[in-house]
Amino acid sequence: MLCYEDNIVGYIGGVIQPHPYDPKFNILLTSSWYVTPSHRNYNSVLLLKNYIKEGKKKDIHIIRMQARLAKDPIDMTRLYERMGFECTEIAFEMEIN
Repeated sequence: MLCYEDNIVGYIGGVIQPHPYDPKFNILLTSSWYVTPSHRNYNSVLLLKNYIKEGKKKDIHIIRMQARLAKDPIDMTRLYERMGFECTEIAFEMEIN
């Protein structure tokens, strides 16, 4: 969670699950990530670094992030790559009313 003057201005949320092929490995599947526009850039990087640090404390072996809902997925991809992530898949979704 990212706070500024006692207000929450950002968060990253995820779920830990065992790897489907090797349950000795834990995966942190990120379900949501948001930082208010006025606190993005440097603070987003700090939030992601802290998320990775907390994952290491919880014996996470893989962190899975997504860029598909970002306004600029290319920028998000670059940020992830700078932080050490590798592109592994393309996601598809369908909205059903």
